[in-house]
Amino acid sequence: MSESKNIWLTDESYLNSLGYHDSYYLRTVCDFLFLYLKRLPIPILTKYVNKSIEVRIGANAKSFPISTKLTPKEWITLVDRWLSSYFPKYKIVGKKLRPLTEDEAIHYLNSGKYSTEEVFNMQIEDTFEESGMITRMYKKKEEFRFVMNGKTSIRHAGGSYKESLLVSQFMKSANGLKGEELRDYIMNHSRHVVDLDDDKEVFINHKGIQLINFFIVNKDYILVHEETPINSLTSRFGRFLIEFESLTHKVDCIKALGRDTVIL
Repeated sequence: MSESKNIWLTDESYLNSLGYHDSYYLRTVCDFLFLYLKRLPIPILTKYVNKSIEVRIGANAKSFPISTKLTPKEWITLVDRWLSSYFPKYKIVGKKLRPLTEDEAIHYLNSGKYSTEEVFNMQIEDTFEESGMITRMYKKKEEFRFVMNGKTSIRHAGGSYKESLLVSQFMKSANGLKGEELRDYIMNHSRHVVDLDDDKEVFINHKGIQLINFFIVNKDYILVHEETPINSLTSRFGRFLIEFESLTHKVDCIKALGRDTVIL
């Protein structure tokens, strides 16, 4: 969104005039950022300031230093992590009835207080939490990416095949809603297309400090997934299959999990 206001990200002559010491890296970061911004569900403005890119949503802005010590992918991840707090999202806490589990049914039957028919018809009131967030939109297919309770799917704007709704129109309405209103709007005015595989393997073979920063950026994920060694220089952490340059490099990466900020 706000694509025309961010067109400087694709202006090679302008980017070269900025005098950044690695013009190819700068252009790559800007290409990544431009494509990323096109798919966001919220309008964002950007500008180059002192070897950083300022990212702005409304009155809120944050500058992200451009550093070759980060891969463009990890740089975008840091931007996305900050912006995601402004994505259309909801969290609902409620109660719902469910049938008894087998163990619960046996417990009530053994108590001698209830008949088989009474136990069969019993329901338990449970508290539930549901969270949802729209993270991307795809204008060509009028679709968007939706994360519900940690599971990612693609949904099509329009609650049925008869309802014609542009994804940009859908987002305009969604951005003004919160809580159950947002959830109901998503469910009533879009339809499920496909679930995405969040556990698809990703091979990582960054060099030097870039791999160390990869560990810092992704520490929350790596720390909750046990290491599975493949060989002396290759290990799997969940979906990440990581190749290290040396044993020393591996030790440095593991140590970096104790940091809260990337190395610039």
